[in-house]
Amino acid sequence: MDNFQKQAITIALREMFEGSHFSICAVDKCLKIAGVIPSAADYDALSALHCVHWSKMPADFRNQVFVKTLELFTHAGFPLERILEAAAGKRLRALN
Repeated sequence: MDNFQKQAITIALREMFEGSHFSICAVDKCLKIAGVIPSAADYDALSALHCVHWSKMPADFRNQVFVKTLELFTHAGFPLERILEAAAGKRLRALN
């Protein structure tokens, strides 16, 4: 994965986390770019949350969605700290 692809993933996930709702479409595209095939259990659970607004999720569950989404990318050699720094503060604190 080159820098352009890493940056595209970072921006897409950050925008989703900072937006109004969860989007499995954004996650799907990022997984495709990273060449990741996710575990079925977590992916299916996340997929069920497509288009659910962050404000409709309890804070602790919203945090789990954030963590589970990032865990999909842990073995892709992707620098998750880029997304953590960008998204964790605004999205997760703003809705608590």
